[in-house]
Amino acid sequence: LAEKLGALKFSALVRDFFSDLTEPIIESKAEVSHYIGDEAVLSWIPKDGLDKGNCLRLFFLFEERLARRSKHYLERYGMVPGFKAGAHIGPVVATEVGDLKSEIVYHGDVLNTAARIQSMCSALEESFLISGDLRARLPEKAPYHLESKGRHLLKGKEHDVEIYAVLSSNRAGQTPKPALEGVTA
Repeated sequence: LAEKLGALKFSALVRDFFSDLTEPIIESKAEVSHYIGDEAVLSWIPKDGLDKGNCLRLFFLFEERLARRSKHYLERYGMVPGFKAGAHIGPVVATEVGDLKSEIVYHGDVLNTAARIQSMCSALEESFLISGDLRARLPEKAPYHLESKGRHLLKGKEHDVEIYAVLSSNRAGQTPKPALEGVTA
């Protein structure tokens, strides 16, 4: 896409994409850990992320936002961006790193696992995947359909991880459309 649009137009697309992510981040009480190219790493404290299924809700809020802005994207870039996401739950360590440029970063297996889960989206033909650990902590009445995708040995992991696809209740049973990668939570 960057080759097709050129560097400046692709950069504008990524800026618009992340700008449109802002409202869903605020509404779902998420925090931006950092951006990596066209990917955002988001986090929640467990209380906020699990409340009302916020860590799942953000995905659908962002989908809705992009759909509402589809005309803008079509006119400016000739396409409407999509995204894929992976989510996991667990402890992280926040620490300051760097001597020349200091930055607060998160370390821990949860980040690697979330990224590996997100990388399974294409293989499993889904747009949003979560771990079984996260599924077990979600409120029972979350307005989403969770479909088991089985246990998978993820790259760099010693033990397999149970993975679930997340679909909005009104889209359960439908195959999600292909999308660009974008958000890892």
